[in-house]
Amino acid sequence: MSNFTSTNSDKRRLEEMADMAKQADQEKKRLSITEAAELSNVTRQAIYVAIKLKKLKAHKENARWTIDTSDLNDYRSHRYSRTRS
Repeated sequence: MSNFTSTNSDKRRLEEMADMAKQADQEKKRLSITEAAELSNVTRQAIYVAIKLKKLKAHKENARWTIDTSDLNDYRSHRYSRTRS
């Protein structure tokens, strides 16, 4: 019986580790401006404006902007807060 219990707990632990690895991969993934706009339901121009206003972090690689999924998620969660500058 103890073998069965340890096997189940090991299996759960492996599944949790796999889920954590998937989350880490998603957080490291980079998106184009178009992909970020589609995921956020905004125009590409809105993404460019957010980058220019430093509301969205982006990196320029070989003349193309890329956005980390974690940065896009931060932007999307704070997009509607209208703080004064």
